[in-house]
Amino acid sequence: MEKKDLPQSFRLVIDNIIGQNLEGTLHCFTEDGSFRDPSGSWQGKDGLRTFFTVGFHSTRDTVWEVRQWFQEDNLLCVEWTYGFTLSAGPFKDKKTLFDGLSIVELREGKIHRWRDYWDSADFLQQVGAKKWGEVIPPDLIAHFFQKVP
Repeated sequence: MEKKDLPQSFRLVIDNIIGQNLEGTLHCFTEDGSFRDPSGSWQGKDGLRTFFTVGFHSTRDTVWEVRQWFQEDNLLCVEWTYGFTLSAGPFKDKKTLFDGLSIVELREGKIHRWRDYWDSADFLQQVGAKKWGEVIPPDLIAHFFQKVP
């Protein structure tokens, strides 16, 4: 399946995530939009900003292949393969590639609720971590949000 055939809102968010465009990514969500995956849950623009800021600061070389998708009314389901290289933390330069499924609720052309389902144990094994807190430690997350003069 071609990514170009996806609904515009989801195609645009994929392009912005791959390009690590924070404002472009946030623009794809409603004001009260949310995202959840095996690593956690984020609500509203501030929560989404936190999630994507950490993600963009800690990864590089993102790839995202849409395998198949379907849409009924405002519900979109997308099967994909996603990967990246960690660019920060104790597992810096580790590469990962995993399959997953997104269930996305759209509202007025924007993403309202986005739920990702994928095998977190496979991801942790690929990078060599035993638990989530090891991948991007809390002190490193805090560093991403420090003001730079």
